[in-house]
Amino acid sequence: MAGYIAGVRLIGETDPEAINRLIVPVELMDALIDVALEWCQLPSGTHYVSTAWSHVKCTASQRKAVLKTGWDPYTASSLACVNGPDEIRSVEFGDWGTVQFGRIDPDRRWEPAVADLADLLASLADQIEYGCVKRARLGAGIWHGFQDHDWPARPHLSDSQFATYFLAQQVPDAYGVQVLGPGHRLPDPLAPFWTVQQVGAASTLLKHRDLPSWFEDRLPDPNTLDEARRSLGPLLITTEQVFAARGLR
Repeated sequence: MAGYIAGVRLIGETDPEAINRLIVPVELMDALIDVALEWCQLPSGTHYVSTAWSHVKCTASQRKAVLKTGWDPYTASSLACVNGPDEIRSVEFGDWGTVQFGRIDPDRRWEPAVADLADLLASLADQIEYGCVKRARLGAGIWHGFQDHDWPARPHLSDSQFATYFLAQQVPDAYGVQVLGPGHRLPDPLAPFWTVQQVGAASTLLKHRDLPSWFEDRLPDPNTLDEARRSLGPLLITTEQVFAARGLR
C-alpha cells in the first residue's frame, strides 16, 4: 500500500479541551469534502466510504450522503476509489483537523503523483495552515502515523503526535514539497536549493530543486534531508516545545 500522500492541517480554532485538536468551521469542512469527492475518483473505479461505524461500498453520487450520515468528529473517516490493487485514490479525514490525500498508480512513478499532490496543496492554500507531500502508506488516517512512519528518525522531534499545536508557525520536518501559511517565517537568506512560489492569498509553496532525492527511493537521500533540516533551522518543531506545551519535562 505504499504510495504518495499530501497531508494537510486545516484552518480552525484550538479545542480548549485538547491542545492538539482543532475545531474546524462547518463551511470550511463542507468545502473540503467537495474537493475530496472530486479528487477521489478513477475511471471504472469502485467507491468506498468508511466512517466511525461502517465500511460501505457505494456509487460516486452516494458518497457524500453516506459520509455525512456516519460522520464522527472524534474518529477517522475516509473515502477511497479503487481500480485494482495498483490504482487507488484515498482521502483520510483525521480527528485533529487533518486530512490526507493519497494515491497509488499502476506504473509506480513518483513524478505525476508528486506534481498532482503539489498542485492540490497549492489549490487548498487558503483553507490550510500547513501541508506537505511524502511517500507513505495509504490507509493510516492518523496524522502522526503519516508523519513518523516510513521516514528517517528526526533528531529534533521524537514524536509528532502533539506537534499539530505548532503547525500554524512551525513545521515537523523538512520535506521535498510543503505549503507554509502566513504564520510561517522562512529563514533569510533561504538556501538556494529551495524554490518559493506564492499560493493562495498569503501562503508559500516551498519545493526542493532536487525532487528525485526525496521521492525516487523509499526514504529521502540522507545528505539531502540533513542539509534541508539545517537550512530550515528554527522553523522545525522540537520535542522540548511539545513537552512544554503539555506541561511535561
